[in-house]
Amino acid sequence: MPIKILLVTPTQGGIGGIEQFYSTVASFLRSDKRFYIKLLVKVVSNYELSGALSSVLNRVGAETYFYRHPSGIPTNLLRWSDIVYTQNPIPEVCLFAKLFGKKLAITHHNWLQKPNSLQGIRWRLSSAAADFRWYNSNFVRNTWEKTPPNENSESFPTISNVPMKMSQFEGRKGFTFISRWIPNKGVEILLEAYQTSNVDRSLWPLTMMGSGPLLDKLTKSCQNDPINGLTITGFVSEEEKFQRIGASRWHITPPCTFEDMGLTPLEARSVGVPCIVSDDGGVPEVCGPGAIVVRRGDVDSLRDAIEKVTEMSSGTYEGISKQTFFALQRELRTGEFYRQAFLNLYNS
Repeated sequence: MPIKILLVTPTQGGIGGIEQFYSTVASFLRSDKRFYIKLLVKVVSNYELSGALSSVLNRVGAETYFYRHPSGIPTNLLRWSDIVYTQNPIPEVCLFAKLFGKKLAITHHNWLQKPNSLQGIRWRLSSAAADFRWYNSNFVRNTWEKTPPNENSESFPTISNVPMKMSQFEGRKGFTFISRWIPNKGVEILLEAYQTSNVDRSLWPLTMMGSGPLLDKLTKSCQNDPINGLTITGFVSEEEKFQRIGASRWHITPPCTFEDMGLTPLEARSVGVPCIVSDDGGVPEVCGPGAIVVRRGDVDSLRDAIEKVTEMSSGTYEGISKQTFFALQRELRTGEFYRQAFLNLYNS
């Protein structure tokens, strides 16, 4: 009989890092006849499921169920399962998993805010109920577990499907950035640092991708006061994202928001493009060897890094690029890791 696994995730309806990772792990497990999986999605209040996310879930090809409020959780699915695997310690999921005597695994994607509040205590108790706890960075882990960390927990980057193919060095040019255009993601800091930098814009253009509340405002500002060498694309497809990153020489990720992990440095490294990142949250943990780390929220520090890399020799750059790519191959957990982990959990 196959092991029955219920995979649970919260969502705000769109496709973000959690949704990408969740669907990837679901595909890993569904491809193995030793497992039988069902998907359960908690849609956060006041949000709607997007067509794009529905398409991603449909591609997994597993039975999928939805609920919105804790009182509406389909407890029959938790009774059905042998193992419950949830993205973040959703309190009602953890409660029923333990009440029904199920094995429980959690991946923590977000750092714990206000740990001593009523909500924080509920989340901490839910996390403590897990048999396995995985964290996407040591930064996140240290907000949930005080030293020494629990022996049944690990910290390693989460990631979804990425190319893992070195892009050609010939033709690489300039810088790329991609993120949600929201406060504290470093959008305005990067614009100012690039605008005031002393670089040859024809050789070192900046391409900024993504969408969000700040996009229209900052796009209009740049139209009124043009920045030479800057291209703002708005939303791009996955294919175009990796094409543009792979055609750049450096990828820039400069948040100042206590970022949990930082997916985009991993995506850049998967095509062999090294990174300039801020010392924010878990981002420095995933930026790779040879990356340049700048002070979070500091325009001068970021501008200095932009100017520094333009003076780097081709040989030095290619060495860093290869190093960051091959190091990532050693850091990532494969589908076999998750399959073996759930076999071990079931048999424990």
